[in-house]
Amino acid sequence: MMINPSNTQCLPPIPEPEDLASAPMENNPVDLLFNPPGLGNEWGQAQTTRSIAGITAITFPPLLACGQPVDPDAKDYLSTCDLILDDRLVSASLKPGERITFQWFPHMVRRSVSVQGLEIVTECFMPCGYRSVLQRIQITNRGGGVRKGTVGVVIRAGVAAPGREKNANLWHWRPPSEDDNASDVLAAQGVFVFSSRHSQAVSVQGVRPAPVAVRDQCESVHRYRLAPGESTVFSYAHTLGDERGASLAEYEKLQASFDAVLTAHRNEVARRIRDAFTPGNSTYSGHLPQLHTTDPDLWRLYYTGFCTLFVARATPPTSRIGRVVYRAIGCRILPTRSCVWDLWPVRHTMALLDPVAMRETLEHLLRGDPGRCVIDYFTGATDGPFYPANHHSLVRCAHAYVTTSGDRAWLETTLDGRSVLDLLIAQATLWKSRDRHGLGLADYSDSPLLEVVPSYRGTVAGMNIGNLQAMLDAAQLAELCERPEPAATLRAEAKALAERILTELFVPGGWFRTIHADGSRIEVRHVYDLLMALEYLDPFLQPQQRRAMLDFFWRELATPCWLHALSPADPASTANVRADHQWCGSFPAWPAFMAKALLRHDPGERTNAWIRGLAATARQGVFGQAHLVDTVFPTIAGGARKCPPDNPYCNEWYNITGGAFTETVIDSILGVEFDRSGELAARPRLHGIDSEARLTNVRVRGGEHTVSGQGVTRDENGTK
Repeated sequence: MMINPSNTQCLPPIPEPEDLASAPMENNPVDLLFNPPGLGNEWGQAQTTRSIAGITAITFPPLLACGQPVDPDAKDYLSTCDLILDDRLVSASLKPGERITFQWFPHMVRRSVSVQGLEIVTECFMPCGYRSVLQRIQITNRGGGVRKGTVGVVIRAGVAAPGREKNANLWHWRPPSEDDNASDVLAAQGVFVFSSRHSQAVSVQGVRPAPVAVRDQCESVHRYRLAPGESTVFSYAHTLGDERGASLAEYEKLQASFDAVLTAHRNEVARRIRDAFTPGNSTYSGHLPQLHTTDPDLWRLYYTGFCTLFVARATPPTSRIGRVVYRAIGCRILPTRSCVWDLWPVRHTMALLDPVAMRETLEHLLRGDPGRCVIDYFTGATDGPFYPANHHSLVRCAHAYVTTSGDRAWLETTLDGRSVLDLLIAQATLWKSRDRHGLGLADYSDSPLLEVVPSYRGTVAGMNIGNLQAMLDAAQLAELCERPEPAATLRAEAKALAERILTELFVPGGWFRTIHADGSRIEVRHVYDLLMALEYLDPFLQPQQRRAMLDFFWRELATPCWLHALSPADPASTANVRADHQWCGSFPAWPAFMAKALLRHDPGERTNAWIRGLAATARQGVFGQAHLVDTVFPTIAGGARKCPPDNPYCNEWYNITGGAFTETVIDSILGVEFDRSGELAARPRLHGIDSEARLTNVRVRGGEHTVSGQGVTRDENGTK
């Protein structure tokens, strides 16, 4: 999506849901190289399937439906609401070359397909304030004669309710279905009731108008007769609950006011989007700046990053870590997980949008075992060690919270007998206990690092660079608390660590080596080391080292719309095709961070063109856990397609780190410098993008600011 030079109309600084819609995306149901759009509301989430109406992976913790079957031979999640048209599955009725069109909106997913002269359009949504999934199904006769036949809707549940303690570990992976639900069909009403045999969980589903028949206890059968151009509409509702009578009553309520519920849901989502960009709103504890621009690429990157945060946010009544949580990933696996490793790339954006939620999450982590930095909001448990990056990520997030909000008093708050500052210093220096080779570098041989890169283990550059920056962050926080002695020590240790990293691990070609537990030194050409070095090691780099890194990126990692997380020249590229950290794609935070590095160190036409390629990738609704490189895999809407959830790719529909693109616009393109003490400053890099772009309502350290190509002005009324 390239900028139209003649476009001088300012794009909406507070968008409506329709403004944020994805591009239409086409896919054949049997083509597994597609990640179907997800759904969500403030309590739960679900995902569409590759069919015209299927729904799967429904989670409202502790309630689940259509999850992973217990049967070990099952290869996929259960689905419900699949359509059979005239006794034939719709997906099986498509001719070669025919496709289903998907379009994501913040409030729903729309799908459409034409089959033998009939157009089918479905609109699926999870209404605010309900543990329910609804879908409007419209069939229109686009042919020249009268059409009549039957529509079948296949209903399944697998409803379950794993507990907080006995089955707590289930919430850390793939939520299960139960294969032995009791079922009861109220045929006259067309209502299907499924009950768990192991808990109080209930699933109530059905389609209106009422069916003419029920087939095999799982298919609701309806007749249609349509003149040319005529349409008929069916409404599907699925409610989860823990009591049959209440669930049936809620189902009836939703069906009786279906259209009104859809309208109210759309309007509520629109209100929450407006609140995200409005000072003093009633939804968030802060707000994001409004972006004023005529450049559709810049606009798309900023607001798609926001959409990724929007779908990650939840206010589940069952949360044990605070009223507001930000889920790391969705929609199929780890539905109740938050991870500080995933919050680090969006730390300033979070500190602007929801500082109270951010602070509560950090406090929950600081109270716990420093090696367990993954939170399950449903059980309240922390888990780990997972990524060693959690330690320095925690310090980076705390630093962003304090320098953005101005809440210095928080550093003196006592948690379990120690001040927040002392806990953060302990996190920043925890790496010293892992100096197993006597090199003054942390060794992580016993921890999973990037999971799918077998050579990326032991003493690695990226994690050690993170430790360096954590010490510098802790030093600045100590200075804010007027504690110069630990600050000076931390700064000196950071400088010495930088020298050791460059001496022991840097490779002149522009990448880094690892040191394994046995002392062997293996080169790894991974973007994580590269972006960490360009972001945090830069003050210690020689010009030739920096140039080598940039040349390495353009030569081996960059693609027109995305990047290779691991160079295809690296022998470890043969190990796996899970795209978030391998050669075939990348985690969304890595392109966002590389854009920051390039804007700072290699500005110009080539960098701007690459960023516009990233904007094309942003047209798929929200950023996925990974996108596949556009030089190998077919694109979607001109951008790098989301990696699918199925084996062997195994990447989810969204990951919260996609919000890093919003942060890139704020702190690199508009150049806002959050980490400085004193007055807010900015170094805009707008040349070749939109010289007139500006951010308004940038609230930092208690004041509202406007940031533009002319720098920063403080808004006296706070509402510009």
